This record gives sequence, C-alpha cells and structure tokens, in this order.
Amino acid sequence: MSKHDKIRSLLTKPYALVDGRRHVIQTIPPAKSAGSGPMARLQGFLKGWPPLYRFAVETFSPVLVSKAMRAALAGTLSEHGPDSIVVNLGSGPLGIPDRPDIINVDISPFEKVDICADATDLPFDADSVDCIINLAMLEHVASPEMVTAEMRRTLRPGGSFFCFVPFCQPQHAAPSDYRRWTRSGAVQLFAGLDVERIGVGAGPTSGWLWVTVEWLSLVFSFGSPAARDILALTLMLALFPLKHLDRLLERHPCAERIASGFFILGRKAP
Repeated sequence: MSKHDKIRSLLTKPYALVDGRRHVIQTIPPAKSAGSGPMARLQGFLKGWPPLYRFAVETFSPVLVSKAMRAALAGTLSEHGPDSIVVNLGSGPLGIPDRPDIINVDISPFEKVDICADATDLPFDADSVDCIINLAMLEHVASPEMVTAEMRRTLRPGGSFFCFVPFCQPQHAAPSDYRRWTRSGAVQLFAGLDVERIGVGAGPTSGWLWVTVEWLSLVFSFGSPAARDILALTLMLALFPLKHLDRLLERHPCAERIASGFFILGRKAP
C-alpha cells in the first residue's frame, strides 16, 4: 500500500489537500511554532530548511540522545517495516530519517508533514495504526493525557508506541511549554497502555548543560531578553562538546535522578 493510500485509509474527517500531498484538517503557522525572540526567529528560519535544522539540532543542541534510546527506536522501527502503518505524531519539520513511508502528523504544515491535525483529536479510526512514534512533543501540549488517550484509541491491539518526554530541561516554547516528567510520572502518563521499557533517553550532562547555558545567559544579559537569546546561542555553540560526557554517565544506575529525559516503549494490550 502506498503512503497516500495509507493516509486515505486513516482519515475520517474532511480535509483540504495542499500542494497535492498535505492533508490539512487543523493548523497553526510554522512561524508561531518556535515562540518569539531572536533565538525563536532563528529556529523558525532553520525549520524551513530541514537538513540544516537537523544538523544544527544534532550537533549544537545541549541534548545528546543516549545510545540506549537510539537502539530502542531502531528496534521499534525494524519491527514495523514499510508495509505497516507507522505515524510520527508531532513530527515537526524533520520526520524520521530513511523512512519515507512513515506518516508525519503535526499541527504546523512543515515541508515533511503529511497530515496537519490536533494530536488531542486525531482524525483516525480506532484500532487503525500499527505504531506511533512521539518524540519531545508531549511537553508542548496543554493536555498530554488526551494525546496518550488518542494513542491508546488509534493503536491496533498489540500495536506499539515509542515516546520521549523531558525531565531536567529548561522551558522551551514551541510555541508553548507545559510539563516535565520523572520516570514514575512518565509511566503514569501512559496509563492504559502496557509500558514494556523505560530508560534514560538523554543523560545528566545534557540536563546540566542546558540549565547552565540558561543560567549564564540569564545572569549576564542584565535583564535584556534579546541579549539573553544571543548569549544562549553563543554559549550553546561554545559548550556543546561537553554533552558527550553523557556517554560515560547515561548508563549510571542513578542517571535517572537528573536525566534530561526518558524514552518509553510499550504496546496496546492485544
């Protein structure tokens, strides 16, 4: 089944077809997805150039994705090949590398987005999706429990999910930011689904480095929001190599106490 046929089989609400491929049900402009200020304007610009944005995030962001999370995500994706219906919920401008078959869903119409829709009210039938990927999005939703309820509703019995949620991270608007979760809080968030594994998705150094960048920017900007943004960007460019210390700490048995975030892997009960 082609990707277009998969999308048509999923959609249960009227939609507008834009550019011959983007199925728009509800949307906000991409410019608003990054918030406001100099750093937000830069982020908004980079989101219009997905390869450049991916390079900037993976290289200069203070967050280093753990080896355990990369392996767990790769394992989940290998279980669900191109013939499966896989939804990347809250995909943003990037999507999943090397998997063009995955259906990207976001509320903003970025270039790689296939369906623009509200994650708290998905336009899909119940029991219609084989796998849902949801990375670093739930903190930006006012009612994340509604999103996980929609995941539970739309997953097929036995279908799987893979998510990342933040714990020790500063506020980052996209365009809003509401929540953080401890390990036990993350398990509770997915009540009604079977959580099979939860682990450190980004380690203690990532959490510490991001907070340090924000603290230094706050102190030395002397009350100027614009100066804070410029300082934060400068410090990220200067200090990002430190995040690689997490390769030593992410497996520490106490890493979860100040981890930057957690990945959660599980299934809907058969």
